[in-house]
Amino acid sequence: GIDLDVGVFPNGISVRLLSHPDKPVWKSELTIEPAQKRALDEEALIKSFEETANPEYKLGKLSAKIKGKLFLPAGTLKKERRAFWTWAAEQLGNIEHAPKVVSLLNEFLQEYENSKPADASQEKEFCMVTPKGEQPKKKNAAIVKSVFECDKKTDEVSLPHFCREDRLEQLARRIQESYDLGIRRFRVTSLFQIEMLKKYKDIVKVSAYPFPILNSVATRELKDYGFSRVQACLELEEDQFKDFINRSQLPVEIYRYGRPSIYATRADVHVEGKIADNRGMAFTVENNKTMGINYIYPVEVLSIPKMENTVDFYDLTHALWNEQNTTEFNLNHVLK
Repeated sequence: GIDLDVGVFPNGISVRLLSHPDKPVWKSELTIEPAQKRALDEEALIKSFEETANPEYKLGKLSAKIKGKLFLPAGTLKKERRAFWTWAAEQLGNIEHAPKVVSLLNEFLQEYENSKPADASQEKEFCMVTPKGEQPKKKNAAIVKSVFECDKKTDEVSLPHFCREDRLEQLARRIQESYDLGIRRFRVTSLFQIEMLKKYKDIVKVSAYPFPILNSVATRELKDYGFSRVQACLELEEDQFKDFINRSQLPVEIYRYGRPSIYATRADVHVEGKIADNRGMAFTVENNKTMGINYIYPVEVLSIPKMENTVDFYDLTHALWNEQNTTEFNLNHVLK
């Protein structure tokens, strides 16, 4: 609690923060008349100053000095007490929160040091995004389609990361239609989708590109939001992938194969299909008319090795099986 030394005098009130002697003394100048009948006492002061107006602050010991027999109306005392605690909050800032913050930090660090990797063995071995309903010949595969192209055979639907305000109702309808088809697994690609899925209590949520999940703190938060699995961010290097997998509180999925977009823009791009820059590097431009955005894809297909205790994700939206022109992207690219 906060210990106070309160002085009441004929010419005003002063309060000293005994718990924080480095802080200035609060003073309020006002005329306090002599008491004709009932004089102000220490009990009344304590009862008033116990109401701190901030649940984080608690009154400790109060030492009262009342100069003579004075009369201070209840309304005036209440007004002065509020003024003091408002001032005290500005002076103390986060001082009173420090022990709680330190305790929470220590709790987090202990949990972090004792964290163990989540078990991904119970997850389906493969998860795939497939174009136009074409299903690759793989066993134990969960078929993922866009929420705008799903049907009864779809295991999971992926939500669009880009959605303007005027498209929210359309997206909400498609989510409901997918749910009505019996689909219970949804891929979340952006933060706003967590709220859109909130009313569906029996669904499975999985984070997916381009939702940037890079560390165990992110998985801890998503676990609180009811997520069952996370897809690790593509920007990680091999060692960072392994560190993340070993700390994650949720099973980790790795984008192992596909052509993820490397650029997205609403700018009016006057070309579609294959293009080349001044260096001769080739790319593919696609205009997604459903969401009204242009994507640029590389020629090379991202293909990285299998990682232990993870779920594989294969994206065949813009790639074919077993393409030879592949790259490991950032897997072995270490930034200094």
